[in-house]
Amino acid sequence: MKPGSNLEKSSLISKNRPRLVTWLAAGVLTFSVMHIAGFTVWFALPDLPISVPKSYLFLKNGFWGSVGLTCAVALFFGHSCAPKLTYFGAVAYAAWLSIDRLLLQQSDYATSSFPFAIGAVTLCLLLAIWILSRPSVRQYYEEQNE
Repeated sequence: MKPGSNLEKSSLISKNRPRLVTWLAAGVLTFSVMHIAGFTVWFALPDLPISVPKSYLFLKNGFWGSVGLTCAVALFFGHSCAPKLTYFGAVAYAAWLSIDRLLLQQSDYATSSFPFAIGAVTLCLLLAIWILSRPSVRQYYEEQNE
């Protein structure tokens, strides 16, 4: 076996998915399932006063559920586009949530829970960025490109 050959390289570098990637994929899948559940519950919403049209809730939950499911599958199966897709999806969701809360949700509950919601989304965003920037995670996705 020659030094630098593919066989030597593959025996030195593990192709196992890092645990952080598995946990991130599970978290994104949970996010997705929550939105898909909100998507399906739309059909049985009671006639309560809400500040946004029901169709908005349907489209919002369907969109974020499908984005989350796409990211979770890409993360879990090691697609090379998964880190960028997850990063941009997380940033877009954080921006959308802020705008949505400020412009559309004007109830007392939405106003009082806004700091917690922004804090929770910021924490999740920073956690996702931290996980995706870990050397073992970057190496795993670089190996998937080969």
